[in-house]
Amino acid sequence: MKADLETRTKWKTLVETFLQSQKSYKVFCQEHNIKLHQLQYWVSKLKPKQEEGHLFAQIEIKKPFCHPTIKLWIRKVAIEIPIDFDEVSLRRVIQVVDSLV
Repeated sequence: MKADLETRTKWKTLVETFLQSQKSYKVFCQEHNIKLHQLQYWVSKLKPKQEEGHLFAQIEIKKPFCHPTIKLWIRKVAIEIPIDFDEVSLRRVIQVVDSLV
């Protein structure tokens, strides 16, 4: 158990030194006479965990802009139209709805 703690402490110091060095794995391993795969393993095991926030972008949800509307009933069909509707288009829509119901 003591050996495990000593090993972990040794590698923790090495990983911290490596991360601060800004050197490549290869150069750092050559300078410290350690094997590349060992450093890669311990970096993945000991590297400080980054927040998961990088997976999602933070967004701000604003209340949707509501246009004033008029609700028009043709038999069992409701049509909601904006206040500034186009009369010609509305007439066409009413004709189509009226023919379907």
